[in-house]
Formats: sequence, structure tokens, C-alpha cells
Amino acid sequence: MGQQVWFLGYPWGVGSRWSSGEAPFIKRGTMSAIVATNPDAVVLYIDGFNNPGFSGGPIVYWDFTKHAYRILGVVKGYKEDTAKVLVNGEHVDTQLLVNSGILVGYSISHVIQAIENRAPGKP
Repeated sequence: MGQQVWFLGYPWGVGSRWSSGEAPFIKRGTMSAIVATNPDAVVLYIDGFNNPGFSGGPIVYWDFTKHAYRILGVVKGYKEDTAKVLVNGEHVDTQLLVNSGILVGYSISHVIQAIENRAPGKP
């Protein structure tokens, strides 16, 4: 908890491009909370502002023990919130959904399990 993490993706289909290849956007956040009460759906909450196009992308962290980057999970999206708008100088509640700045992800163990369940020779 509290460790810096990075998440990668292609918001609106945009990333870095060179003549020799391409790379995704890299954004960072802070690992803020984990809900692991259901082992089949470990949810990660990261204080980090993401955008459409990061969903399904990896969430990585630096493993200080192994001195390597490791994949923590995958991006699901972001927690939505409602917004107020200013109408004639007064704040009015709306049903307009906005990005709360909290990224929601799932543990990488769920991805590994899905891959293993779809391996050749398995139904």
C-alpha cells in the first residue's frame, strides 16, 4: 500500500510512435486499497487518473526484492462519480458521470487463471 504503480494503455488509440515501433502511454498512480474478501475477484484501487483506452492494460510495480518490474493486475476502468454544474451562479447536482481519479483494476491472478482455463486441450 502506498507504493507507486504504473499503468499502460492507448487512450483514444494514441501512443508513442517511432519509425522502429510504438509504445503505449505510461501513467502512474499510488496503490491505495485492495478488496480481497472474494478470492475470485480481488479488486485493486489506485489513486491515478486514467482515461478510456487503458482498460485491459497492465498495472505494474517495482519489486524491490527482485529488482524488476512485475505485473500487479489489469485495468478495469475508473470509479465514476457525479458532478455539479454551475447554473446562474449556483452549484446544481446532475447525473453527469465524471472520472473520480480512482483507477479500478483486478489482480493479475485472475488473468493467469483465465489464460490457463483457455489453454489448448481445455474446454
